[in-house]
Order: sequence, then C-alpha cells, then structure tokens
Amino acid sequence: SGLRSKLCNETSGKFQYEMTVTLNENIRCYGDECSADTVRVVGIGDDIYYEYVRPPCVEQAFYNNARKVIYRERLADSSCANPLLPYASEACCATGDLRAQRSPDYLYDQERVLFTTAE
Repeated sequence: SGLRSKLCNETSGKFQYEMTVTLNENIRCYGDECSADTVRVVGIGDDIYYEYVRPPCVEQAFYNNARKVIYRERLADSSCANPLLPYASEACCATGDLRAQRSPDYLYDQERVLFTTAE
C-alpha cells in the first residue's frame, strides 16, 4: 500500500525505517485500510510498528450534535463526544441489560470508530 511504502522508506531495495514519519499529504487506502475510520498502530512486518499520534489542539471544544458516550455500564460515568470524530467503539447490549458487550466485528483491537460506524 501507499502507507506501507512511506513507512518503509525503501532505498536501493533496502528498507530505511525512521523513528518518526510525518505524512505531508493524504495517501490512498488499500484493501482493509479502506474499511477503518482511523488508525492507531500500523504493523509493517519484521516486528516494526508505527503509532499514529493525533495532532494536539486541532479540534473545536464546542460542536453541534454531541452524542453521549459511556464506558460499558449504562449507569456509569458518561461524557459527550463529537460524532464526526472516531471516539467510540462498537458495542451491543440486550434491552434491559446495563452492560454493553464489545462487538466482534472490529477490524483491530482497541479500534475507535465514528458514530455512524458504531450505530
């Protein structure tokens, strides 16, 4: 994929892994990459992993159409989240059940998704 090419930084047939990689433009997704709302960690073989670090202070503190998000228990702590950003996980619970169960349909462990994906 284009992302893998950027991260591997191939020169003369040899990979030159950098400690920090900054992407200056959007890269077209490939295969399963296209199904993810966001990326947290990318493994590119040979036990090499890159973590995506979101830029600080680029999101508005106030936004329209906030959604309530909870941590597993419906009666536990909750907060508001912007439905246009990947802050949720897919979960399901039976009517009357107070505990949400993680959906097995996630693409990778600890995946965060948009509200429309989790809905």
